[in-house]
Amino acid sequence: MLEPGRAFWYKLRVGRLRGVGATRRGGSLETGRPPQREEAAYRRLQTEADRIASLIVASDYPAIDVVIAIRGLKGLIEAEFPGKIELFEMVYEGRFKRLWAQFREQRDGPLPEW
Repeated sequence: MLEPGRAFWYKLRVGRLRGVGATRRGGSLETGRPPQREEAAYRRLQTEADRIASLIVASDYPAIDVVIAIRGLKGLIEAEFPGKIELFEMVYEGRFKRLWAQFREQRDGPLPEW
């Protein structure tokens, strides 16, 4: 079984390969971007998600700052991967809420909605 972050990547990539009438001609499917740029976007997304997880687990950032970072990640996904926001909701939303509940909820209260 794939870990949540890896599953997100896999679904992004596999989802693109299942497009109706899609072909690969020098760029990625659906976006037409070069594969190197697409790979850079995947890495940027993973790095930002890991940074937010570390903010929750190992820092004293206020809840509002964590929510702003999560909104930024959601905006990045909307910009770089149009139509894939449901994967953010499935993978990262649950991850961030679980981490907050496990490490910060007793001390700082519930994480505000984003």
